[in-house]
Amino acid sequence: MMIRKLFALAALAAAVTATSALAAQAYTGAELDTRESFMYGRFEARMYMAASSGLVSSMFLYYNNSWLGEDKNEPWEEIDIEVLGKNPGSFQSNILSNTKEHQYSSEKHHSLNPAANAGYHTYALVWTPEYVSWEIDGTEVRRDVSGVAKSKQGYEQVNTLLHKESLRFNLWAANDAGWVGNFDTEALPQHQYINWIKVYSYDTQTKQFALTWKDDFDSFSTSRWATGNWDMEKVTYSSSNVNVKNGSLILSITGPDQSISNILQSLNVPQDPNPDLYDQDFAGPAEGSSSSQSENPEAFLAGSVRTFSLNVQEDGFTINGAVGESSWAVYDLHGVELLKGILFGTSSSQFVSTRNLPRGAYLLKVGRNGQAFRFVKP
Repeated sequence: MMIRKLFALAALAAAVTATSALAAQAYTGAELDTRESFMYGRFEARMYMAASSGLVSSMFLYYNNSWLGEDKNEPWEEIDIEVLGKNPGSFQSNILSNTKEHQYSSEKHHSLNPAANAGYHTYALVWTPEYVSWEIDGTEVRRDVSGVAKSKQGYEQVNTLLHKESLRFNLWAANDAGWVGNFDTEALPQHQYINWIKVYSYDTQTKQFALTWKDDFDSFSTSRWATGNWDMEKVTYSSSNVNVKNGSLILSITGPDQSISNILQSLNVPQDPNPDLYDQDFAGPAEGSSSSQSENPEAFLAGSVRTFSLNVQEDGFTINGAVGESSWAVYDLHGVELLKGILFGTSSSQFVSTRNLPRGAYLLKVGRNGQAFRFVKP
């Protein structure tokens, strides 16, 4: 009985393996990764994500030897932005750490408006020795600082990210239906559109970021980018599903009878109505240090007509009023720019973090017409 049972289990395992292999071969996904790896930095991408049940559409940093695991004494180090197919109205931020065999994670979800598959957003990952943060359209939505345990397993993660990581983007179908929903094969093909990508270096001494390069995808640079060619759960990655069209990099997931060349011929790349809205070089200092940009504070305070109100808290301030899509900047009383970002949408209440600024008096400037406000951080 035991021998028959073991034989049956072995046969079942072989059948499952064969079925999984066939499933992986039947559906084709895509992965894009930098040939260079980075030690800290700021990473931005303007993207229109794919989203249908069962899919993962992502941007992430990854230590390339993570997959080798404990046998090779290699840690797992990864920082994620993931849009999960069952809920395109949000994205998941996460750090994966420890090892392949015993991973630590810290998933959180952040709302998107419009949904990830209904409009373009600018996504940003920021990695320094002091913190890891996530931004959407110029607004920070999460920050994990070194020395504070944030993983679900009760461990600190930021100070365990010790190796250079590549920047990656992928589109695939996951096995875990509870996580991403049941795989809807009838919704294929699906596409993730990347308008542009920017990479900044980070100086650990001055705590400043500097733009290293930007890719507008007028063409595909094989010296900068590599593509995946391995199985990832329900798909096999293929370079044929990574393409450039109309100034966008396109990652595609396709079914067994779908020709990517035919799909691309008729594919209309979604137009970004504001491709440059958040495409401005990041000059804001990390951890509260000053930039070289300055203004005359009395000049832009004088005669300023405010159409918004300000509610100042210990760790930031809330702008109340329909300010629309506009820039903002915080200055010290000498007119030196300390922080800047973008207000997005038409929400009547938007929060801006000032956690890296010391207590004191500051100036806030909002919008092209220079609406200004003096406030005190308690």
